[in-house]
Amino acid sequence: MKLLLTILALSAGIVIHLPAQEATENSPPDSADTAPPTPSTHTDAYKRSHMDAPAYVDQKLNSRKLLDHMSNFASDTRSPRATLESFFYLIDSYYTLISADGVTWDNQDDLDNIALELADLFDMDDVPVNFQADAAIEASVYMAEYLSRREMPPLNEIPDEDEMAKAIKAGKLPVYRIPGTPIEIARVNHGDLEGHSLFVNTMLTDAKSLYDQAANYPYLSDQFQGFYELYFLTPGPMIPTNLIRSLPNWMMVDIYEQTIWQWILTLFGFAVLVGAVYGLGRLIKHVSRNWQPLSVSTAHLSVPIVTIFLTKWLIYLLDEQVYLTGEAWEFIIMISDLIVLLSMITIIIVLGSIIAAFIEKSRRLKIRSIDLYLIRLGIRIFSIIIAIGIMVQGLQRLGFSGATLLAGASVSGLAVALAAQSTLKNVFGSIMLVLDKPFVIGNRIKIKNFDGIVEEIGLRSTRLRTLDGHVVSIPNDELSCSDIENVSSRPYIKRVFNITLPYSTSPEKIEEAMNIVKSILALPAKEEASTDTPSSGDSGISTSDENSKQAPPSNEPLHKPDFTPQVYFNELAADSLNLMVIYWYFPAEYWDYLAHATWVNSELVRRFNDAGIEFAFPTQTVVLENASKPSEEETADSSTAAVAPREA
Repeated sequence: MKLLLTILALSAGIVIHLPAQEATENSPPDSADTAPPTPSTHTDAYKRSHMDAPAYVDQKLNSRKLLDHMSNFASDTRSPRATLESFFYLIDSYYTLISADGVTWDNQDDLDNIALELADLFDMDDVPVNFQADAAIEASVYMAEYLSRREMPPLNEIPDEDEMAKAIKAGKLPVYRIPGTPIEIARVNHGDLEGHSLFVNTMLTDAKSLYDQAANYPYLSDQFQGFYELYFLTPGPMIPTNLIRSLPNWMMVDIYEQTIWQWILTLFGFAVLVGAVYGLGRLIKHVSRNWQPLSVSTAHLSVPIVTIFLTKWLIYLLDEQVYLTGEAWEFIIMISDLIVLLSMITIIIVLGSIIAAFIEKSRRLKIRSIDLYLIRLGIRIFSIIIAIGIMVQGLQRLGFSGATLLAGASVSGLAVALAAQSTLKNVFGSIMLVLDKPFVIGNRIKIKNFDGIVEEIGLRSTRLRTLDGHVVSIPNDELSCSDIENVSSRPYIKRVFNITLPYSTSPEKIEEAMNIVKSILALPAKEEASTDTPSSGDSGISTSDENSKQAPPSNEPLHKPDFTPQVYFNELAADSLNLMVIYWYFPAEYWDYLAHATWVNSELVRRFNDAGIEFAFPTQTVVLENASKPSEEETADSSTAAVAPREA
């Protein structure tokens, strides 16, 4: 319970202190608050070299003048002497600001600028850009505490630019080590900083161990006394310093360079982040149950956007207010950058899908004039490429070099290619389908044992809605290698069927049957369109009453150049006389074709019945040899008569 109350108190302190801060800024200054810090009696030449002594004392007495001077200051790294002078001046300026006022809204930007200037004094080749300022100021604080307990050599004994050049010309190493310490300043011999003298990069990691070794030794100068506590244990301006100082001693215990109250606020902040993102996702899922897929995807796009915003805000609070430092802070920064990176990749991919879906539903686009699937595939591939570029840039900011990423991509690419061989085959199969275009979405195709409508062409598989209503997913690799019959691309529907007549049909009736079929499929003359079709008997085959009930469908779709109906007496089959009928129905509208075929079949049956023409069906005549009645002896002996079939 006490721990919970402490968390709430700290959180409330962050919020409540905001108006208090504004009130303080707007109220008249109090004489006690504006009293300048007592100037240090330690006046070494490292800091005074940048200005005369009176000016330096004035700036020590008034931090605002110090900031004015800092705006015109640039780090000098031409020699070990210049580097040390810049280091002591910058770190002393930082100490002066934070010891006089703490971290306030007024000096926070100036403290950040000093940290950036300090970063220019160190070799940062192996440090990610995001961590350079924090790593530099932390190492500088440790080094300042360490050097305050060591005797520093006179300024004139530290080599300047000319002396360093002479030493290098004499064959000496371009490295200067502060006497009695392991702190080294080396001349850079490569890159954009070639010729500059910088603290070696090992100091970024070794500075803390130097401080730990000297922490129990007395100060030889009070110049940086209590700097460690001022930097690492002082919260930002949103958290009242008095609140932190009133916490119990156990909350000030240092664990991995952070106090317990800092760890509590950190865990609390990440818990709020996870809870807010999870709650937003659940809310969108609940609200968008009845929404269209495009609206649902657009709503879900807000989740990674909010995640980025909340993560950035949490990192700001932990960095500028809770004031996390050290390796733990670098780890938290890396985690937050990964969260932001994954969120940005998610935004790019989801946004690509939304754009593709919007184009698909746009009424301004003519689906027949463009390849919709090709546009969707192009947008998805483009979004994936952008996502990969963002991922590479993000990993480089996290400290991964381009060569490492390239080597890792080569090895991982080979591993992925071997592990996901079938998936890559399907992806290339989808590309071949796009280039070859054997079908498009909405076509009816026949492949293997499936017959249905193409609903979606994906990167891995194609979805087919069969005529039974089932959905079948066929890998694109199999589609690209299979025989595909595109039913929808046919220009017409060809019908071939046989009319079988019995062998007892006379030649005249055969000829009449062929004429009936031809008349059914023929184009009637305009003047005969309203008359009945004559038959070989009495009156017409159909009455005017029947015609008034349902007008016959037009035969126009059957008569195109080079595609006229054909009727032939083509075969003397085993059990029938065969009439073969062929016609082509234009266009290939299946339901219209079936309606016309129904009318043709009905007319054939009706007119053949009116003409007395019978349809044949498979028959077989059986002739019995020795057909006389068998005797009783033959019956008793179970004699069986031989049966020989003869086809009629």
